[in-house]
Amino acid sequence: MLKNKDIENYEESLKKGIEKGDLVASSSLEELQKLKEIKKGDFFIILAHATFKWEEVGEEKRKRVVIELPSLDFAKKKYIAAFDKDGRKLLEGRYPDYSSFNIPWERKAKKFLLMKENKLQLLCRWAAGGAIPILKFKNGDRYVAFIRRGKEAPTHQYHFTTASGLSEYPEELIDPRIIMGREFGEEIIIINKSGIIYKYRFKLSQSEKRDEKVENLIQRYYEEEYKGKIESFKNELKENYGIKKIDEEKYVEAEIISLGEDIIEINLDENKKSIKGACVLDPIFGAVDVIGAVEVELDVEEPSEIQVLNFDTREKKPSKGKYEFLNENIFLIKMDYNEEGLRNLIKGEKFRCIVFHKQLKREKPLLTPPLRATLVSCYNYYFPSDKISDYGYPHSKGIPVRGVE
Repeated sequence: MLKNKDIENYEESLKKGIEKGDLVASSSLEELQKLKEIKKGDFFIILAHATFKWEEVGEEKRKRVVIELPSLDFAKKKYIAAFDKDGRKLLEGRYPDYSSFNIPWERKAKKFLLMKENKLQLLCRWAAGGAIPILKFKNGDRYVAFIRRGKEAPTHQYHFTTASGLSEYPEELIDPRIIMGREFGEEIIIINKSGIIYKYRFKLSQSEKRDEKVENLIQRYYEEEYKGKIESFKNELKENYGIKKIDEEKYVEAEIISLGEDIIEINLDENKKSIKGACVLDPIFGAVDVIGAVEVELDVEEPSEIQVLNFDTREKKPSKGKYEFLNENIFLIKMDYNEEGLRNLIKGEKFRCIVFHKQLKREKPLLTPPLRATLVSCYNYYFPSDKISDYGYPHSKGIPVRGVE
């Protein structure tokens, strides 16, 4: 890999992070998981070496991405992990001692995404991902659910986003599809007009090779999260939403769908896997995410028969024993659904849609920028605009997005 001063600074900051304890280096994922539990970490992410290449598939191009352990002089053949926000900043090139420093491969990454370069190599933060929530009603209509991030969100305030987040378990570093299901279950909860809470039974898409181990892990991590938060959420419903009858729960099928044609090969020492999906590269932070979809099959006819609420909390494990829920707005957008519907969604092509939400405001909604910058420019044209420049990176200047209070 080409060396320059920025890359040397970046590697030096990683080395300092290990020395200070903001980052942890180990030859074992199992050992790191134990350390994470001791430190009560919110997530479990690692430094990885990523190689991106464009490949021709018929008349289109797809990315082939290889994720490997980095080869660094100060941590050979070791996992370099972060469990908290300080470690995350280090992996993303936002080390406090370098206030203007950023990922040194940003310019090359943008050229790659614009297909001006055919290959890209970089050190990146791994893993993260999520799912585009799709609700299927009995009448056949499908709606995509968008979470609108609030003003207190750490990044991308006021933007719409998927149900997504960082990896939390070693298995998710090897198969990000686990993140898709877990994050969907952590962030989206649906209640019908009779007060019944829907629980999810996760399955991989029938179009993929079934993997019971992966499905069982998704269900296990989702159930643990649900069980930990549900009583607090029932109190939230009674106090803030006036829903009194909420004792009954009902399982509905939730299908995890891999989107796009990208090939992601994961080769982390003895841990190897190859999956197909949509791989997102954020050139600003050197972050690589894998985005899919989760389609939930509901037993009601239309959106007016349910409430879709945010199940996410400010803290994973609240210190005072009571969860504080984010209460971010969720918008349902009906898509012209056919076999090309999800492909159009991924590529950002224009198609008709209507919005269903009781609290819809008039300001133009904005969408999470990293998804827009790649083949997974998922949400660019849900609210058509002739000027892509209207959509900026709000974190680049540290101020709220213009035009939004």
